[in-house]
Amino acid sequence: MLQQFDVDHVPRMTPPPNDHLTRRRLLGAGLVAAGALALPSGAAARPRAESSVLPLPRARRIGPVRVPGGLDLAGVRWHGHAHPRIELRARRTGGRWTDWLPVGHAHDHGPDAVPAAPTTDPVWLGRSDEVELRLDRPLGGLELHTVRADAPPRTLARAAARPRQAVPGAPPPIIPRAAWGADTLRTRGRPQYGSVQLAFVHHTVNANDYAPEEAAGVVLAIAKYHVNSNRWNDVGYNFLVDQYGQIFEGREGGIDQAVIGAQAQGYNSVSTGIANIGTFESVPQSDAALNAMAQLIAWKLALHGAPVDGQVTVVSAGGASNRYPSGRPVTFERVSGHRDGDKTACPGSALYAQLPEIRRRALTHDYPVALPPEATIEQLTVAAAATQVAAYSNVEVSGFLRAFDGSPVGGEQIAVQARGKTRWNTLARARTDGSGRYATPVTVKANARLRAVYVGADDSFGELTSSVLDVTAVPALVTQVSTRRLQAGGKVRVAVDTRPNRSNLELSIAEKQRDGSYRTVRSHRLKHRGSKARITVRLTKPGLYRFVVSAPADAKAAAASTPEVYVRVTKGATRRTSPVRTSSGGAGEPLTGSGGAAAGV
Repeated sequence: MLQQFDVDHVPRMTPPPNDHLTRRRLLGAGLVAAGALALPSGAAARPRAESSVLPLPRARRIGPVRVPGGLDLAGVRWHGHAHPRIELRARRTGGRWTDWLPVGHAHDHGPDAVPAAPTTDPVWLGRSDEVELRLDRPLGGLELHTVRADAPPRTLARAAARPRQAVPGAPPPIIPRAAWGADTLRTRGRPQYGSVQLAFVHHTVNANDYAPEEAAGVVLAIAKYHVNSNRWNDVGYNFLVDQYGQIFEGREGGIDQAVIGAQAQGYNSVSTGIANIGTFESVPQSDAALNAMAQLIAWKLALHGAPVDGQVTVVSAGGASNRYPSGRPVTFERVSGHRDGDKTACPGSALYAQLPEIRRRALTHDYPVALPPEATIEQLTVAAAATQVAAYSNVEVSGFLRAFDGSPVGGEQIAVQARGKTRWNTLARARTDGSGRYATPVTVKANARLRAVYVGADDSFGELTSSVLDVTAVPALVTQVSTRRLQAGGKVRVAVDTRPNRSNLELSIAEKQRDGSYRTVRSHRLKHRGSKARITVRLTKPGLYRFVVSAPADAKAAAASTPEVYVRVTKGATRRTSPVRTSSGGAGEPLTGSGGAAAGV
């Protein structure tokens, strides 16, 4: 059977050993040490959090439900794949009820190529004793997930908010994971790395009336919920910023590294995600928070060779909440809102309107985008227009050839090679121009390790080889079913075409329930021959069924899943139905799902 499980399943992409953005080099330059917040000493300085799960009745109005020991944050999980409207309120310790708060679905956050979990985003309520819920429909298997977080000492918040002397090239003050209690989390895997080509701005949809000393507890509670309730590897965001201008380190892996989060489905491996603690639909973010975000974004993008202004084109990795199908090139502002890529209102209309101001303020921070001056000159470099591309598509590979003193070398031929099973194979050749730059299109059929090679015209220059560049292929999966309507007892033939070939394909069939949710009733491993897989299934019970084919990540390509295909089974005796021919590219073809999705986090 297909399971809902931890989402971080893509192969780990480790930065190359000679990458100039390594933590060791940054520490050598004094950058991390200058910007990080010093920790209070002693175990008592770290916040603690406890989570609980309470079963709820099947009803549209539930509560008040008393939570033993109290809570600070709450969310809801259920069975199936319904998308209900849910509101929640809590009785604060002392007797006052909060306003009714709409609870957002967690599907617009999350990793790439993983089905949406039947859960909501967490809502920070402050210390409360009871909870009430309102739903637009009853749900089966409904559970209330809560977290109680003990706030850290006031000295932590005061230290973070205290003005600091600016250090050229240093990041802003960042509260490290240990300070907000990350060591109390049972994370589910090692960090994974991609690239940082843009920044997505989010909000956490929490109450805004928290105190600065409570912010670390909010971060810990969100992280606890992401790990225990959403079943993610770690907190989904790379950074979190509160309304007082405090910046918190998010997902583990290093503030200077391109850590893949679970914050913008379909774009996690090419972006960094910064969440604003609070709700900013009608209330704008504070001036202190805008300044903190602007400096953080300016530093983070420059660190990874990306400017703050302008646009960048990346390849969508798909997903249920993505605005764009897998494999489609999408152009974003370098500083974008979550809603620009996914089907969500995040980061709220008021904060979204402040993005131009964040970009303007970020431009005032003069972080160098180029290599640090102390870095050794790379005589031959290699880069790609995108490190995640649609399978069997072209990507521009480029770089520079320089002499020992850094001066450009023009008119020389460069070979772009890919690693095969036993040797490096030349894919394309290009000649450098007057600036020493070369560029050539390269067809990427599957995951590839690329390098550039130059053989000098004479012995004095010698042979040069660039560092290795990893490019991930986003595969195509095309599903066809023989019919979308049949009588009980009839058979449905499912055909799947894959590019590149996938050795492990699984068909999941889910049945629609009375409450509108879908429950998985069977799973089948598909037999394949080359790029094609076929299976015939018999459906004996009337109802509406959802078909999804998925493939895990492997050495050839990222994980992939097809869009949902629906088949209606009616009452009556079995009768022969005519097959329905479908194609992989038609936008109006309800029986065909095409595309893949790169797994992130």
